[in-house]
Amino acid sequence: MYEFRGSSNKSKTTFPSNLNSGKVIQRDIGFEVEVKNWRTWKPATPQVYPETILKKFKTLRIPHAAKEVILKGEGFELTADRPTNESVPEFVTTPEPETPEGLTKTLETFKRIEKIVDILHQKAVKQSDMLVTMCPIESLGQNTNPMTLFDASEKPDFHPQANVGLKLSKIPEIFLRSGDNPPSCPSRERLTRIRSVDTKQAREEMMSMKSAQSRASEALRLFFNNHRSSMPFSQPSPELVGLCALMIHYMECPMINYSAYVKSYFPIMARTDFAGIFELLPHDEQTFFRLDNGKYFLEIFAFGKYGVVQNTPLDMSELFFAKGVRQGQAGASCYALDQLTREQWIRNIPAGVDMLTRRHYPGPDEQKNELDTIGSWANCYDKVGKQKQLAPIFELRRLQYTDNTEELSKVARDVFLIIMSLNRDQ
Repeated sequence: MYEFRGSSNKSKTTFPSNLNSGKVIQRDIGFEVEVKNWRTWKPATPQVYPETILKKFKTLRIPHAAKEVILKGEGFELTADRPTNESVPEFVTTPEPETPEGLTKTLETFKRIEKIVDILHQKAVKQSDMLVTMCPIESLGQNTNPMTLFDASEKPDFHPQANVGLKLSKIPEIFLRSGDNPPSCPSRERLTRIRSVDTKQAREEMMSMKSAQSRASEALRLFFNNHRSSMPFSQPSPELVGLCALMIHYMECPMINYSAYVKSYFPIMARTDFAGIFELLPHDEQTFFRLDNGKYFLEIFAFGKYGVVQNTPLDMSELFFAKGVRQGQAGASCYALDQLTREQWIRNIPAGVDMLTRRHYPGPDEQKNELDTIGSWANCYDKVGKQKQLAPIFELRRLQYTDNTEELSKVARDVFLIIMSLNRDQ
């Protein structure tokens, strides 16, 4: 039996509005850039170890704190990405407003990051043990953690991602920008050039995103034809189309991808959870789709078509991760997340609960932890456009990998121009 956390009484449709339950955080546009082939360790004491000891660094490791700041610079921080003995270093930029001035400041920040990357790399290359201690690099200034060791000897391999606020009604258009640039797009800028599309999986993801709007619109058309006489509105809002397109794509991603890292399923990942996104729908749509424990909301997705061929319905009673999730590096457990069905996920969203989050996932703690930062900002929003409209926050995860710092600046520029265009008030 499914345990829905909303009211079971059909007449009870009063829920808190987003103005009462949500929190506005002015997130703007920020970037996180992992240097995948570099490593960082934290030794047990702050002293500078002689070369003979450094070669035995495995005996010196202690865990990092999550997102521990290693170096603080103007417009960015260099952090340890994971709370483990060995971590990937990550540059995190200060979020800037989605304005030309914000873009200029971000590009200046990337220029400073380029200089730091060069210092770390050249220093590491000169070290016979291939490890560089942060403390003797005078040119990095005083804002440096002297307890961190680096292996920066390889040419850096940058994996960027962006956190952005995006109007709910514009989700289908960000999907289009992630695929081919259609003539209808007002800007020449697009995400095609900066997305990695060199694998079958990436191409299928792109096809899924490009068709999400049309499939959501068709599912809603069929649903409205079935219920038009009993509905208080005659057509879906652009916000409802955007939410349905995102949810269709979310349910399709685990059918395309098969990963040990759950975040990697979703190239456009919602940081605002889906219960919070639902609260951005017009009030009459919220009220209607909360009836009967989300019964009508679920029915929309029963009309959807899924799969790359886009002609297959999904069984909503199946597990959300129907192919399973490889748990751990060896992939020992095929079903690491086996406690959530698609129906549970969909029907709880109108009730204010996103079960695809660590906070609300119905399984044991070891499974909850697999969900990491998915929907971790709950019902937090950005304010976008001149009208400061509430918008969900997304993480654009599958941007083009590069070993060139100039390409990073191009990525930042394209993301800014696309988001500025989409959030522009009509």
